[in-house]
Amino acid sequence: MFIEKTLSLYSSEKVEKFSLSFHYPNATTEEDSNRRLDASIDSWLQFAATHKVEDLHLDLEPSNVEPDEDAAPFVYQDGHSGFIMPRSIYDFPSLTKLYSRFCDFEEPEGQVSWGKLKVLTFCESEFLPDVLQKILSGCPLLETLELINCRYLDRIDTSSSTVFKRLVINEVQGLPVAEISIPSVTSLEISGNLSFTTFQVLNVPSLNEATLDFQLDTYDLEDMNPHLTFEEVVKQLLYRLKHVKHLTIGPWCIQVLSLLEIKGPPYFFTYQNCKQLTLVTSFNKRELHGVANLLNRLPNLEKLVIVLRRGENKIWFNKDDVNFLDYTQERNFWAGKESCYECLLRRLKIVEIVGLNYYNQLSEFCGFIIRTAIMLEKLVIIPAKNPGLRLRTSNLAHFLHLMEEESGYSTRRTKQRRPDSPDRISALPDALIHLILSLLPIGDAIKTDLLSKRWKGLWTSVPNLIFTHQGNNFQRFFQFVDKTLSLYSSAVKVDKFSLCFNYPDAELEIPWTQLNSRVTSWLQFASKHKVEELYVDLEPNNYDECYSHHLKMPLCLYENSSLTKLFSNCCIFDEPKGQVSWGLLKVLTISSHSFDTFRDRPPLRMILRGSPVIEYLELHNCFLVEELDASSCSRLKKLVLNQTIGAPDLDISIPSVISMEISGAHVYCLTFKRLNAPSLVDVTLDFQMDKTELAQYEEIPNQEVVNESQLLEKLNYVEQLTLGPWFIQALSLLELKGQPSPLSNQRKCLTIALDFKKWYLYGVASLLNSSPNLEKLVIKVTTHGHEYKEPFSPGSLGLSEIRIRVSVETGKTGGF
Repeated sequence: MFIEKTLSLYSSEKVEKFSLSFHYPNATTEEDSNRRLDASIDSWLQFAATHKVEDLHLDLEPSNVEPDEDAAPFVYQDGHSGFIMPRSIYDFPSLTKLYSRFCDFEEPEGQVSWGKLKVLTFCESEFLPDVLQKILSGCPLLETLELINCRYLDRIDTSSSTVFKRLVINEVQGLPVAEISIPSVTSLEISGNLSFTTFQVLNVPSLNEATLDFQLDTYDLEDMNPHLTFEEVVKQLLYRLKHVKHLTIGPWCIQVLSLLEIKGPPYFFTYQNCKQLTLVTSFNKRELHGVANLLNRLPNLEKLVIVLRRGENKIWFNKDDVNFLDYTQERNFWAGKESCYECLLRRLKIVEIVGLNYYNQLSEFCGFIIRTAIMLEKLVIIPAKNPGLRLRTSNLAHFLHLMEEESGYSTRRTKQRRPDSPDRISALPDALIHLILSLLPIGDAIKTDLLSKRWKGLWTSVPNLIFTHQGNNFQRFFQFVDKTLSLYSSAVKVDKFSLCFNYPDAELEIPWTQLNSRVTSWLQFASKHKVEELYVDLEPNNYDECYSHHLKMPLCLYENSSLTKLFSNCCIFDEPKGQVSWGLLKVLTISSHSFDTFRDRPPLRMILRGSPVIEYLELHNCFLVEELDASSCSRLKKLVLNQTIGAPDLDISIPSVISMEISGAHVYCLTFKRLNAPSLVDVTLDFQMDKTELAQYEEIPNQEVVNESQLLEKLNYVEQLTLGPWFIQALSLLELKGQPSPLSNQRKCLTIALDFKKWYLYGVASLLNSSPNLEKLVIKVTTHGHEYKEPFSPGSLGLSEIRIRVSVETGKTGGF
């Protein structure tokens, strides 16, 4: 009555979620009462369909009926098998999510119209042949399917779907074989007791993540196929999943692998793609061979997770198989296996142990991992959450002591290495030693040459060469660089080459011609060795030195097609003789440079044309004359102009850029003849134009404001705008003089940087007034110091005094 009355009074046209949860039948045993209840449920579901329900939840668990343990699932002692869904449920186009429990589905008479359904869960349901398949054919957008404690599962085929991504099969019962073809699925979980179920077809080419935490019953398997063994079932299933990247294995499958390892015959396929393995286990002796089996077949494993599950010491097998497993000796099981596992010697970086109860449980295995996994970066131990098993510091100390004994390594920093212990670092492979050396300063890396014969000459193959001068002795620094590069292996590719010293100060000690020649030879060396990241910082003391003391970049650098990142400070890019071949360059930063556009082949234009995949361009303290054309750089996404000097009419064409920043305390004469940037979304304008340079515009009053206004008009379509103090003050001038704001109303995100002094308020008010679609406002309270203090003259405001009054009641600014 309550539901009927509620639905009759409901007035909204649309219902987002409709949930029915009660015991079925509700204390009714008469057939007429059951029919009336079914009719009521049908009408409620019709109400949900009429009101375009998106999320439908049905939980109709039978009540007052005890299940018969000897009968088939879901068949109760009174013969009732649960609520049967009306066929009208198939005509429900608004559904996006459906959960049904203890509901049976009849065969559809027509097409299933679940065109928007994305998540489908069947729990405690049984399917007649092909019913599930017909349902799936009417769900073109289905992404997740969960089958929980269902029976009569015969076939799942979603070959026509490209959006179906996740399948969960839990406690499925009733058919000897199943055919599953889910080519687009990336995540598969098979768990629980699979009674009478194996997989004749399992087509999962796109699978990345698989969970196998199920078990088969011995008697079920014998009834289904007396010639089929557990080992064969698991081996066939794992073979079909050998391409997955993340594999989770439960205790039953691990014990089956133990039997396979002990009894044979061995299988030889490996999981080349698997990067992460999760073991759900109690780590008892019946599972050790299975764990070893998996580690041996995962050569590229990078992460191992062990989830310890209590009470998993079950017996699923016959007596003979149990005897095989119980014969395993736990103590010293991992001894002598250090060279057996390729993943431990090559890849394994992270080991996590979740749910540790007592420390003797895994001490030998952890010691084995620490002793063997040479690439191991961290071992994470997460104790069990059970309050009765809370781990104490004393237990932790005991566990660490056990690991020390098993591994031969100390986990305490104060413990000294035994005098007779081997030099394990020297025993590492060359590739790993090169990696270690590349992380050291080059001077320290060279010193390792004296350690032993094993280390002699290894530093000459490190991929990173970083030279940074500190102090005043430039002759010694230059000799060190020359000597290092002369000894470097000619066959080694350089990943990163960095050169940092004060070029103007070096000229005081070394003649300019010699200085320029030696630095040029170093850059030629880097180019010859196909350097990918080049960093050249000549550290001028001030801006004047940027242009009077500089280095010409060698022309051979333009031919280095391996460059991916380039930073230059106080270097000159001369006119290329041919085409620039920077086909891999993604990040380019040029600082303290003057580009000469009076030549036929301007360097900046040629550089951009020769960098088709560049993504980030930053020009700092550069003199830009007339042009910055990145039309050929379709991947350029961010442009930064900082402290730009001397371009009175700049022509910028950056059609692919989505983020642009113009900043600097003094930006001289920066105006824009053209700004072609149709893709811009995010713009930052945080610079101040120099008043002395703007004096040349005497014929135009308040030229500062005119320039600012014109620039904002060119950028009035961007959605995310950041303005600095100078711009906000310019907007204040426009507001006071009654001139319209140059900004449009399209922006959704606005960031302003100011210290809320009186000359900013009109500008802030103007911004808010012209931003009706604003969704996010960020205010950065800053103190820029004297450089940003009152950049406009008091007279330009047209007022001798500004008084501010803030209304507390309304939060509005007034009294101007």
